[in-house]
Amino acid sequence: MTQAGLNGRHEIVSNNFHYRSDIDGLRAVAVLSVVAFHYGLAQAVFSGGYVGVDVFFVISGYLITKTIRTEIEADRFSFTTFYLRRFRRLTPALIATYIGCILFSFLLMYPHEADLVRKSIISSILFSSNIFFNRQAGYFNQALQDNPLLHTWSLSVEEQFYLLFPAFLLLLYRFHFQMRATVILLLMALSLSFSIAIVHTDQNSAFYLLPSRAWELCVGSVVALEILPALRNRKIAELVGLGGFCLICCSFVLLTKNSTFPGAAAVPSCLGAAAVIHSGGVCKTYLGQILSIKLARFIGLISYSLYLVHWPVFVFFSIYRIPSRWDRCALVVLSIGLASFMWRYIECYFRYGPFKYSARSSLVGYGFSLAIVVSVAIILPGAVSDYWKIPRNAEKLLTFSHYDASAMMKEGSCFLTSSGSDLASYDRRMCLNVLDNKKNILIIGDSLAAHLKYGLDQVFPSYNFMLAAAGSCVPSLRELGDEKCNSLMNFIFKEYIPRMKLDGVLLSARWNSSDIKNLRELAEYLSRYIKLIIVIGPTVEYDGPLPRLLANSISRIGGIDVDAHRVVQKEQVDLELKSGLSDLPVKYVSVHDIICNRICTTVLANDIPLQFDYGHFTKEGSVYFATQLPKNLFGGAAVNQEGN
Repeated sequence: MTQAGLNGRHEIVSNNFHYRSDIDGLRAVAVLSVVAFHYGLAQAVFSGGYVGVDVFFVISGYLITKTIRTEIEADRFSFTTFYLRRFRRLTPALIATYIGCILFSFLLMYPHEADLVRKSIISSILFSSNIFFNRQAGYFNQALQDNPLLHTWSLSVEEQFYLLFPAFLLLLYRFHFQMRATVILLLMALSLSFSIAIVHTDQNSAFYLLPSRAWELCVGSVVALEILPALRNRKIAELVGLGGFCLICCSFVLLTKNSTFPGAAAVPSCLGAAAVIHSGGVCKTYLGQILSIKLARFIGLISYSLYLVHWPVFVFFSIYRIPSRWDRCALVVLSIGLASFMWRYIECYFRYGPFKYSARSSLVGYGFSLAIVVSVAIILPGAVSDYWKIPRNAEKLLTFSHYDASAMMKEGSCFLTSSGSDLASYDRRMCLNVLDNKKNILIIGDSLAAHLKYGLDQVFPSYNFMLAAAGSCVPSLRELGDEKCNSLMNFIFKEYIPRMKLDGVLLSARWNSSDIKNLRELAEYLSRYIKLIIVIGPTVEYDGPLPRLLANSISRIGGIDVDAHRVVQKEQVDLELKSGLSDLPVKYVSVHDIICNRICTTVLANDIPLQFDYGHFTKEGSVYFATQLPKNLFGGAAVNQEGN
């Protein structure tokens, strides 16, 4: 996110039209929701807090379009002036963020991580970080989430839009109002339609790229161009504003990180933001008065800087240690303090003085500063490698931080992720191929089911292991997941299994205690059709990527105790599942009993980690786990069996 929508004061202040304090308040709501979501705070309220980005897109579309419209109608629009304002608005605080990220990357990161920061800085400066992150995105790419500049993707979306939109709007003003309205609405409809269509086949592209996000900025433009019907009645304005704010709040509460987004799921928050802005333009509504309180206005003023600093602060602290809830609260306070400083002494100084220089001096200064940043960023990975001597075995472990598990887990064919999120993507012929000369075992679940198949195929070649898995998909007869999960589970449990004679099913997922009731229900249902039902318990999890924790334990950053970073709550879940399924005809396998028998296995031969992230097996790890399974697991009576 970040954008003109994250301005200190609206661009409109310098363009002689009415300042809207309620919009600063709306900015405050948006940026705090994003911070709460990223920091994992108040999840019951802000599970969909990421839609704050969409609210900002609408605000940005409104303010920038209002600026351009005012100047066009006054016959004084200048591309040079427009883009200079953008540079003055965005660049100084962004350069400060780059510098901070370079410094802390040198102090805390490994060379391959610093290299991603280097690439992120360069792509951000070129307004293409959204394209870069889209190419990097993947179901298992933890490095992307640990990138301190990940949040700059939305800045690139906006700047790509504003490279084209001023000229486009200037051209539209050659035509009458009805034609302008028709074209803007058509552009908005096309972009929204594209977003709705692509989100089901390539969710990453729908999230990051301009074609599927442009409609959100156009929503703000529609308000600024007064295409919407005028609200001539105060009561109607009050209802429209309140209704819009309710739509935004509902998006915060009802959406989750597993929701299919953006697409249609982004419509309520965008329409809600438009309604709040539109109603506030008629009169000072009660909602507008609340949004205009001093604290809200202040958070709105610093919202751009707050957005820029909050994510790097969280990422770099998380390298030091996994933040507790109190840590997260303290980091919010720290981020607000840094943002306040950056707004006062960087944003304001370069926008209003004393560093508001002439156009030529400003452009030369910004260009020179960015050139220095790029130069330092280019040498950053080498500097980290040369200055901090990393043991060779730690370097090898770190190569697994960007482990490609897609082929191993049959991603996109038998294991559905955001890049293939509907049932049509599931390759039934390959994934459910029943063989007459082997016993057929169907593996069902999420990624923690998919990572088992490779090892089972290698260790038990006399069995045919099939796979039906989807991201964040807990096996259940109830619809607990997203669209791809529910569709796949309904097909497998209600269509496929009842008509097929399988020799067994293996259920595995990222279980929680709350899954016991549904798992019991599922086991009783499956026992009507299948004699052998195997449940693999929760995997051993860590509070960070295992390769990095192992590297920290033997390198300059740490000397840490890896076992101290194990998520012990999963052991309790394991015990509860073991007890809760003990009276059912189910074979239960405790992963904790196998991997953590006396001491947890973390590294295999040749410095190969057992797991490549918080809990998924490497190929070698999958094989190791399969070799530790009871030899009679897939044969004999279906009685409860624990561990090894």
